[in-house]
Amino acid sequence: MTSLLEVEGLCVTFGSGAGAVRAVRDLDLSVESGEIVALVGESGCGKSLTALTLMRLTPPSARVQGSVKYRGDQILDDKGLKIKALRGKEIAMVFQEPMTSLNPSYTVGDQIAESIRLHLKLPRKQAAKQAIELLRRVRIAAPEQRAKAYPHQLSGGMRQRVMMAIALSCDPKLLILDEPTTALDVTTQAQVLEIVDELRKEANTGVILITHDLGVVADLADKVVIMYAGSTVEKAPVESIYSRPSHPYTRGLLAAIPRRTDGVRKRLDEIPGTVPIVRELPSGCIFADRCSCVEVDCRGAVPKLEMIEDEHYCACWHPQIEVETVSL
Repeated sequence: MTSLLEVEGLCVTFGSGAGAVRAVRDLDLSVESGEIVALVGESGCGKSLTALTLMRLTPPSARVQGSVKYRGDQILDDKGLKIKALRGKEIAMVFQEPMTSLNPSYTVGDQIAESIRLHLKLPRKQAAKQAIELLRRVRIAAPEQRAKAYPHQLSGGMRQRVMMAIALSCDPKLLILDEPTTALDVTTQAQVLEIVDELRKEANTGVILITHDLGVVADLADKVVIMYAGSTVEKAPVESIYSRPSHPYTRGLLAAIPRRTDGVRKRLDEIPGTVPIVRELPSGCIFADRCSCVEVDCRGAVPKLEMIEDEHYCACWHPQIEVETVSL
């Protein structure tokens, strides 16, 4: 069966020669219809750059290599013409900061209607009516009034849902969400995530979810891809990630999740150090300098992403494969 999206060997390089920086390296990713795949990792690991590359929104200085197939058709052409035809209609993206993504000079209703008129060729009045229905769909109260508002007149949660409405305006088959719940209160976050879950169930939409929140991943995702310094270090079905985390970085991320402590104050676990600059990666395993389990052979060569059990892949010289169920 052909996947909705199939990414193989994706590399994104800036610069050339000795100064070339490979910001994303050999990324493999697949998304099926109705499936949510989470990209997880610290800031600077290449998650957002991966999403922008899939949408062909990287700057001209970026050199993109690899294979990106949408419904079996190669869309990673030199000029990006194929993805431009799909962008906004078949494949949509909700960016991390809605205030900078929305035009402050136009009402939110006009901005939603613009996407509808562009891709679906509907008359102005019909597009405006559909924009109001989309606001209602993403659970914005009094949508007729809110459609006349400008972005600065809405709360952060409302702006994020307006971005969702724009993304959903043409019923995309693939939706990319870059930190859709950042800076939102718990109630609004739950509403946004509920909309995403309903979309994949009702419209069979495939979703790429970029997030730092492993609690959200546990509740929503089907598969997880753990990225570190531009590379995939582990990928597996969500149940395997939480029951058998195999890479030290994955185990570190899971250990840092806040948990109830029955009134006892306890400092959160943390991974020492920071994500390395991609132009200054260490030799051998890129996580070796922060790893508590590092051995001499870890610094000799870069470990390959290999299957350690069914559908569970890990890039580590000493993966942990015993069961270690993580409770949230």
